[in-house]
Amino acid sequence: MLVVLDATHGCVTMRGGRQPEASTLTIAARGEYTEPVARAELITLIGRSDP
Repeated sequence: MLVVLDATHGCVTMRGGRQPEASTLTIAARGEYTEPVARAELITLIGRSDP
């Protein structure tokens, strides 16, 4: 299983630093996708680069 979450935080985009393009990318991998090669291949297929 691979879960990819791309989120923005209201405090960063609207207050304080005011960085509207700022986001956080979180990836959780389990099973066969814990292997770097398998994970990189799947991330490439969904259109993201491996952070």
